[in-house]
Amino acid sequence: MVSVACSGSFAMLLYPSLLAWMAGAPEISALLTAAPEESIVSAVLAGTYDVGIVGDAPRHPRLAASTWARNLST
Repeated sequence: MVSVACSGSFAMLLYPSLLAWMAGAPEISALLTAAPEESIVSAVLAGTYDVGIVGDAPRHPRLAASTWARNLST
């Protein structure tokens, strides 16, 4: 199982795609949690979640970050 934490608004966007992905691969299970951004990084560091999706790249030596998308409206 993979556990993912993200903001509530992103969870609403991600959830339908996650369901479709799991339906196509029944051996995979995922846990999606909506959480405040300020708690996601510390929860990933503590091992609570495997993946954390946040708005800005975290500045911590134990974490790696990738850009998935950019907000073009700013």
